[in-house]
Parts: sequence; structure tokens; C-alpha cells
Amino acid sequence: MDPPTGTLSSWHQRILPGLFFTTKKSKGNTVVKVTDAGAPVGGVTVKVKGDGSKKSGAGGTVSFALPAGRYRVRADKAGYASYSKRVRVK
Repeated sequence: MDPPTGTLSSWHQRILPGLFFTTKKSKGNTVVKVTDAGAPVGGVTVKVKGDGSKKSGAGGTVSFALPAGRYRVRADKAGYASYSKRVRVK
């Protein structure tokens, strides 16, 4: 992509670090762990379609009591690129 105007040295684009999460079952709950390059990220808003949203703790985790089914899960935090995927709970 070419810079819109000016010299190349005056053109830049900010690329946000990306969030990622994994899910697992623990004691009847679904635990979502949010990370950035493997490091836990606290204060992330994790939304589960049909079950609301919660903020991740300092360890990057948050848990939801979800019955079996498929859910759209999304992680958002200012300064990060959002991450979303479908999750299957057994």
C-alpha cells in the first residue's frame, strides 16, 4: 500500500496487539482465559452471546455457567484488536 501523500517517512499505521482466548470446562463452568502473546490480560470484556458479559481478572480468566451448546464469544479491550470465535460447550 502506498502512502496517501507526503514522503514514506511521514506515513505510518498503528497495528494493535491482538487478544486471543482459550476455553475449558472446570467444575461445571466454562472458563475463558484471555491472553496477548501468551501473557494473561486482565480487564478484558468477554461477551457470550445470550449470556451477557463479564470482565477478566488479573490472571486473564472469567467463567460462565453455560449449558451445552454453541456460543459466539468475543473479547474486547481498549488498545487491543478484538477477538471473536464460536465455542462449543459439551
